[in-house]
Amino acid sequence: MFVLKPSLAISQDALLDCRTLFERHQSDLESNHAAQSSQRILSYQSLVAELQRCLDQGIYAQALIALAVSYQEANQWEDALKHLSQAQDVYRSTASDSGLYFVNLEMALIYQRQRQPEKAKPMLFKSLEHARNIDDTMSMGRSLNILGSIYAMADSLEQASEFFRQSMELWQQTGNKSKLAASFNNLGNVYSALGKREQAEEYYLTSIDLKKDLQDFEGLANSYNNLGDFYFNAEAYNRAIAFFQKSANLSDSLEVFGITAIAQQNLAITYEMLGDFESAYHAMWMADSLNTMENAEKYSRDVAELQEQFESVKKDYRISDLEKENQLKALELEQEKNTRWIWALSTLLLLAALVFTVFSVLQHQRTNTQLAQKNEEIDHQRQELAETNEELRETTATKERLFAIIAHNLKGPLSALEGVSGIMDHYLKKGQTDKLRYIATEVDNTAFQTNALIANLLNWSRTKTRNIPHRPERIELSGALAQCIDLVKGQARQKGVKLGLKLEEECAVEADLNVLKTLMTNLLHNAIKFTPTDGMVKVEVEPGEDRVSIAVRDTGVGIAPERLPELFGASASKSTYGTGGEQGTGLGLYVCQEFARMEGGELTVESTLGKGSVFRFSLALAQPQASDTQPLKSTLS
Repeated sequence: MFVLKPSLAISQDALLDCRTLFERHQSDLESNHAAQSSQRILSYQSLVAELQRCLDQGIYAQALIALAVSYQEANQWEDALKHLSQAQDVYRSTASDSGLYFVNLEMALIYQRQRQPEKAKPMLFKSLEHARNIDDTMSMGRSLNILGSIYAMADSLEQASEFFRQSMELWQQTGNKSKLAASFNNLGNVYSALGKREQAEEYYLTSIDLKKDLQDFEGLANSYNNLGDFYFNAEAYNRAIAFFQKSANLSDSLEVFGITAIAQQNLAITYEMLGDFESAYHAMWMADSLNTMENAEKYSRDVAELQEQFESVKKDYRISDLEKENQLKALELEQEKNTRWIWALSTLLLLAALVFTVFSVLQHQRTNTQLAQKNEEIDHQRQELAETNEELRETTATKERLFAIIAHNLKGPLSALEGVSGIMDHYLKKGQTDKLRYIATEVDNTAFQTNALIANLLNWSRTKTRNIPHRPERIELSGALAQCIDLVKGQARQKGVKLGLKLEEECAVEADLNVLKTLMTNLLHNAIKFTPTDGMVKVEVEPGEDRVSIAVRDTGVGIAPERLPELFGASASKSTYGTGGEQGTGLGLYVCQEFARMEGGELTVESTLGKGSVFRFSLALAQPQASDTQPLKSTLS
């Protein structure tokens, strides 16, 4: 904190300027609905820097909280907690109970989302204390309600019910029916879990009545689902069906298809318990159709995000090109100016040649040296401009490849899904359920392949825009590799391919766990894809002096020699079909190469056509510890 003693008029002006700056900034962001979380973070970082020396510490704290909220939207929890802690220090210095209440509540909500109830509890008790200090009934009720949720999360149901009852009493004092309905619903959930069915039913019905009065139809659809669950657990299946159907009908009319899908799934399970398999199939078909619709919307959003990222990169390169061109023009103008000056000086020297001969020679030499330096700078700038243009051409070619993949891989599956409902309806009417199973399998396969494409595209785009954070840590290699093998066991089992891990002794590496898992899972999926039934895919680990080599070896079909040079490219190679007809995305190995380079290595391949392939990369060994030398045995599955 700095010391400043302005006059009263100056202080008021400074306070007004700070508040105006904050409000104008908030208004600009609210008007820009398309702003990404990363843009909001950068914008609020700039605002916090401007307000750091502001006399109104409350405005500065609000800016810190707004920046923390932006970090939460980007799922950057540590940065969010850091800036909330800074706001907490500001409010402590000003003894602001209302500010401390809000900061502690936000920190508790972050811990709740991270499933860390023990860290959330003290934050909530502090927020409750500050709310009591300012006698804010609404704030006290909110803290108590969240405390009930935290204790319910930790299975402390009796304590949870007590906090929910206290919050309910406060809502009754304020006459807030919306909050009161939520408390009754929460109490219904807790008493249902405690086995107190009569009380649970009473609370559920009271919550439903309140939501009807409030015309909170979306909340009412959720409550119908909760009450249906309650009757299902009580084995009152017909009553459960009635409330699940109410939830489905209401949410469908509201076009809240996520709730509709859950209600249809619950109906399918309940009909199955009653032996009404035809109704169960119909309800499950409805749920699958709604989930497919939501997935299609998600894919559209992901593709739009990729488009925006590429447009941003393209714009940055264009700006950089313009800056380089402006610098080059300025240098050329300066060169012309120097040249004119030299000729003017030469003319003057010719008029006084006898007097200034020595001076003329020295001046000419000095000017030539300066001109040579300027020419070198111009050549350097031209070289940089040429490199930038080449990078832009590569980026443009990569973008064209990306959207070609999107057009090829997404248009077909999504177009195929358009007619699925009509075909399924036709087979349902004819009672040909065996064909429905085949169609369902095809829809699952299509969704799986499309989801794999989107995942690889997002990973690929992040490597190109440097948006993947690299956080190396000490990793016990056997455990990490075992987790990766577990992720592909279902795929291997379905094809009849055996999996193996050869690791003579335990070793630890220094690497980013997420990068390692993505790299290994892609290589294992690829190996299984090109390995026939009864084949073998094995992970082999060979420690060296300072790095450990990891190889994925398969007994598959191998790779033709002419395809090896283009195997890791993002714009040349095309996806091929696996031994079981599986189709890839054409980007998996490129992403693997990018991730191997992030870990300081290279992805290499050795392959013999008809005999199999070996993909190999390396990781840095971590500093040895006593537990690193324990012998291990090879495993097979």
